[in-house]
Amino acid sequence: MDEERTWDLSILVEDTSIEGVTKATDLALSDCKSAITTLQGAQKGIQAKQLVKHFKQVESIFERIGTISVYSYCKHVSDTNAEGSQVLGSLFYRLTNEGDGQYRLFEQILGNIVKENHEILESPELVDYRHRLYKSCQKLPYSLTQVEEELIAEKDSNGVSAFEQLQSSWVASQLLDVDIEGEKKQITMNQAFSLLLSENRETREQVSKTYFGSFARDKLLHTTALRTICMNHVHMTKRRNWPSYMTQSLIDQDVDEETISSLLKTLEDGTGSVQKYVRIKAKYLGYDQLLGYDLRAPWFSKTPWNQDWSSVKTTVISAYDEFDDEFGKYVRGLFTNRRIDSEDRPGRAGLGFCFPCYEKKTAFVFITYNDTLNDAYIIAHELGHGIHSHYIMRHNNYLNSVNLSSCVAETGSLFGEILFTEQLLKESDNDELRLEVLARVLDRFYSMTFYIGCWAFFEQNLYNAIENGEAIDVERVCEIWRNVRHKTYGDTIEWTENTEFEWARMGNLFMSNYRFYNYSYSFAQLLVFALYEDFKRGASDFKERFKRLLSRGASMSPREQIAELGFDITKPDFWTLGIKRAEHFLEDLQKLL
Repeated sequence: MDEERTWDLSILVEDTSIEGVTKATDLALSDCKSAITTLQGAQKGIQAKQLVKHFKQVESIFERIGTISVYSYCKHVSDTNAEGSQVLGSLFYRLTNEGDGQYRLFEQILGNIVKENHEILESPELVDYRHRLYKSCQKLPYSLTQVEEELIAEKDSNGVSAFEQLQSSWVASQLLDVDIEGEKKQITMNQAFSLLLSENRETREQVSKTYFGSFARDKLLHTTALRTICMNHVHMTKRRNWPSYMTQSLIDQDVDEETISSLLKTLEDGTGSVQKYVRIKAKYLGYDQLLGYDLRAPWFSKTPWNQDWSSVKTTVISAYDEFDDEFGKYVRGLFTNRRIDSEDRPGRAGLGFCFPCYEKKTAFVFITYNDTLNDAYIIAHELGHGIHSHYIMRHNNYLNSVNLSSCVAETGSLFGEILFTEQLLKESDNDELRLEVLARVLDRFYSMTFYIGCWAFFEQNLYNAIENGEAIDVERVCEIWRNVRHKTYGDTIEWTENTEFEWARMGNLFMSNYRFYNYSYSFAQLLVFALYEDFKRGASDFKERFKRLLSRGASMSPREQIAELGFDITKPDFWTLGIKRAEHFLEDLQKLL
């Protein structure tokens, strides 16, 4: 084992025995329950100064829970076969589930406090908790009685949640018979989806027919599940008096409908960009037109990427260092202080993540590098999360350092990917490698913005159809998907057999009690590309403004955070900056063709 490439978790807990970690878990969860029960009993008529004391107490306990969670999870995934590893994994999930339950109760209590005394929001003593208090009371107008909420939970467990589980389990259980280059194989659905990225076009064609054919074969199951989940959301929207079908998502993501409408309008108006990209890819691959299974195809049959771990480490540090000294210093510290585990070995989970630890004001990064360009980007991505958490934890209390909106949670990581891209382009004199880097960036950008944007349009059109009293059968669902897909891609792609059932593979569309989940991906990608376009235009104060953005955490809404940078995200002009940055990369790619 290479010590330099394994992390040191010793700063997290004193007693690392299973008994010690279990005891610490029991105590932390018990203290949490006690503190929140105490607040529950004191909530009526509570004053600002008293509430601050409760905030501090609850935060200190959640910090402990967080630290134990970091240790138990990181220790577990670094060697799942080690003695006690499964126990540590179980402890982590217990901390997560019970901790989340207590946190939900805590938020409900805060909401009740604000509901009783709305003026408390203006108390100067609570300025650091104001947005958290505001968030906690947003759901109150749409809450039902305790009995109704319990009945809904019971109904859902054997209703829409069961449909979600059935659809997911059914897809996961399917085995497909395929013929790959003359060899008959039986593969899982996940393996089939991976083969859709094959450099061999015949393989993509064969797998696409079988993969999407399975969704077509089981169309009644998928359509029934989707229709049931959507109809349930329609009924819940009316029962809770949500202003729109998006309200649940907007509250959770801490955004407003005006902002998301502006984002989606930008995607509608910007389809010329993605269509231009598709035509360029088709021309490079030697096709008159991309077929449906070509959209995700790699640009190269043999990658020119050949950097070892030492080279990648040097490049990624340089990428952050050349942007800003503070960024570079922090990233180097993660390596020298052994906060990174990157060595592949037996028993090690195949994941990539950055796990911040507020109590210790550091983060632990788990990555695997197996000499691929994609692995290299994951390193840059996760280190970007580390930088983001570094600024958040040093400028916020605990509660404003957790539960960030997904719309801004990827800001540091995606910005890090662009910095890494620029560093690779700068260092390399190999045009094939430069082309592969740019192709990778553009593939991801157009997928995460315009393709995933189709999912949001798909949901909007589904609910419009339901509102109009239309029958949501197989034919209508497929028609809706074809229409939104065509509006984005036009005639640039010839969609192949059964790809009108692509909606059925999208697990996020079957989340039973969370609708309109996917626009956050498009938001995050366009946000970071827009910010990088602002940086490239030479604004002298960009770094200062960007660090302020990274420091805000959950202390204010995404709209307020970005307004501090001087932008109004309710206007398409801002989002268009992101598309312009992508088009600059596209121009750079064209010069290499």
